[in-house]
Amino acid sequence: MRITQQQIQTQLLNVKNQSKGMPQMKTGAILNGKILEIQGNALLIALAEGGTLRAEANDVERFFVNQNINFEVVNDQAEVVQVALLSEKTVEEIKVQLQSIDLEHNEENVKAYEVLKALDLPVTKDHIIQLTQNLKQLNVLFSTLKEFVQTEKSESEIITNLAKELGYESEKALMNTDLKSVVIQLLKSYDLKEGEVRTSNIDIKETPTQSLNQEETPVKPQALKPLEMVVKNIFGLKTTEALKPELNDTLDKLGQLLKLEKPVTLNNLQILDRLFDTEKIDQQIKTLLPMLEKDYPEPKLLALLRGLMPHQFENKNEVTNFFNALINQLSEAEKFVSEHTKDQVVKLQESVKFMEKEQSDFTWIQVPVQMRNETKHLDIMIKNNESSKTKLSKHQAKILISLDTHYLKRVQSLIEVNYKQLNIHFKVENENIQKLIESQLAGLRTYFEDYFEKIHIDVKTTQLENLKSFVDPGYDGYLNLKV
Repeated sequence: MRITQQQIQTQLLNVKNQSKGMPQMKTGAILNGKILEIQGNALLIALAEGGTLRAEANDVERFFVNQNINFEVVNDQAEVVQVALLSEKTVEEIKVQLQSIDLEHNEENVKAYEVLKALDLPVTKDHIIQLTQNLKQLNVLFSTLKEFVQTEKSESEIITNLAKELGYESEKALMNTDLKSVVIQLLKSYDLKEGEVRTSNIDIKETPTQSLNQEETPVKPQALKPLEMVVKNIFGLKTTEALKPELNDTLDKLGQLLKLEKPVTLNNLQILDRLFDTEKIDQQIKTLLPMLEKDYPEPKLLALLRGLMPHQFENKNEVTNFFNALINQLSEAEKFVSEHTKDQVVKLQESVKFMEKEQSDFTWIQVPVQMRNETKHLDIMIKNNESSKTKLSKHQAKILISLDTHYLKRVQSLIEVNYKQLNIHFKVENENIQKLIESQLAGLRTYFEDYFEKIHIDVKTTQLENLKSFVDPGYDGYLNLKV
């Protein structure tokens, strides 16, 4: 049997169209399988968990036919899934690490281990148990959702009904209660013991498996199923076809909350998903502005929503005052706007408050900024550099600035400060933008010469920075978080 590039393109089984029993092909997934065929950089892999995978690898010389391998999915967004061989040494190291802290070497513990390493968090027994216990608690909660999640109902109705069923006075009370307490209340409401899962009579249909002997046809990307979409909108989590939390996505988000020092609540999971993926602060503002102009055209609030001026970022207090003023103005607006507008006001207020607390060694904010009379989106991440385990300091810091622009698309600047040494790495989307920025580097270098003795600046069109590589670039972790 021979496979061609065309077959690989059309027969791809990826994260967007999983067959029943197929593991999720997310970036960072660690899988086991056997090489059936190699042609060029194309691989056909029989997966240990069932099914086959068509993939590509840059280090194809490390693979051979009939080889049993452990491999990592390094890019699930490419047209063909990209994989890399995971050395036996790495697998054994993880196993030894887990055994050394008296934990079983299983899929959940391995993923929790990888999340902690990728986010530069201490890999301790307590942290791994915390992540995996939260995962189990979400499984218990989701087992109840089948009776409440109905596509003809609004998301607000679903949460209201669930809150009422579990004895909470409001949906807000449910969404802001820590996950452990919610599950305890659920067990109490249904008279279940810890470890028991409530079953439902409602059947969640799954996509039938395609036989490997069937004639293979081009695979078309599938949209999220209605039930999966509703759950994603309410809780910010991806689910399996059986309406269970998807392992990689869920542990990634639980790890992010741990890194950001946030309690695990349903509301925090929803906000986290919103700010990283579905609806960043600038998008929320664009939705809210026309509503406020009609319902509550308060000049101070409208001015704040249009963003900070670039020079205001020179002073940390200016940014802090901006967020405080925005929160106060949004709280005032709640009293005067319609119910529909109020929902958007509350959503934005929650998002701003989510980033209000500064962590000891890591800070992340999203903020609107005014550029040429337009409101642009700005992501900023700041952490202590790799040699420093102390609190944030302007003398030893690593800063990621991600700015969506009109002409240059998204431009990221990764800035590393080590006392009198400065490194700036620009990451852009194509070569034309790269050449344009390179033509301006001399002036930028001259500006910084008054402050630093050693300066290095470069511009590349490499893959844009994500949270995992920003936090710990020396570790080949398994998160795929878009800034």
